[in-house]
Amino acid sequence: MFLETCAPGGEPEEQAVCRCAFERLTAELSDDELEELDRSVRGNPEVLPSEVTEAALDCAAEPLTPPAPPPSTTSTTTDDDDGSDDDSGGDTTSTTEDEP
Repeated sequence: MFLETCAPGGEPEEQAVCRCAFERLTAELSDDELEELDRSVRGNPEVLPSEVTEAALDCAAEPLTPPAPPPSTTSTTTDDDDGSDDDSGGDTTSTTEDEP
C-alpha cells in the first residue's frame, strides 16, 4: 500500500524514491514503530510523519543507482609469500649448463 500511495503517478523516479524510503523505514524502525506510523498515515493522510518525509528526502537526494552487492565473505589466498607478481612462489633458481 505504501508504494501505491507514495507514487500515485507511477513515474519510475517517484517509484524508486518511494521504494528506497520504504526499505529505509522498514530497516530502521521496529515493527511497533511501523504500525504506529501506518496508523498515523491512515488517520491523517494529508500530513506525513517526519520519519517518512526524512526518508523520502534522503532517498531523493541520493543517486538512484542499484545497490552495491554485499562484500564477499570468502577470501582467496596464494602460496606466494614474497609479494612478487611472478608465479614461481618466491623461489627462483636458474641453472646453466656448460657446453663441451
